[in-house]
Amino acid sequence: MSQPVVDTLELCDALRRTGMETEQAEGVARALGKELGQHVVTQGDLQVGFGQVRSEIQAARAETGALRAETQAGFQQARAETQAAFQQARAETQAAFQQARAEIQAVDHKVDLVRSDLGGRIESLHATVKTTLTGVALAIAFLALVTGVGIFRTGAPGTWDTRAPSVSVPPPATVETALPNE
Repeated sequence: MSQPVVDTLELCDALRRTGMETEQAEGVARALGKELGQHVVTQGDLQVGFGQVRSEIQAARAETGALRAETQAGFQQARAETQAAFQQARAETQAAFQQARAEIQAVDHKVDLVRSDLGGRIESLHATVKTTLTGVALAIAFLALVTGVGIFRTGAPGTWDTRAPSVSVPPPATVETALPNE
């Protein structure tokens, strides 16, 4: 039961002492008591209000716990997805490196083949040049021999002039004649 805010009996007595009629004083005291009683908070009202606040706090705590669990689950999922993405990127990178390594080895093999082929061609060309130069040297030697023997001289055999050709050579210059006059 709620406690009255205003003592209506005392209020009625105070109004009658000021000269108000009893009926009027009682009516005013009841009206004030009723109005003021509806707007004053009592102990029961406070307990009900605090109970509601407590239940709202507990609901907020429960919601916070659920949000915390949801956030942690989101972080765990994001971490797992990030790790999976890194692993996939690592695998793709390793595959790309292996493919590049294989392609480089294939190019190295081709270069070795070209080197080997060029080496063989160069040796073949060297042998051809050597053979050609040997042939030219033999031909020159043969011509020198033939010329020395005199096979290509004109005239009848036996009439060939075997003398050395005469060449007029000027006398050697001396130091005095080589220097201009001063």
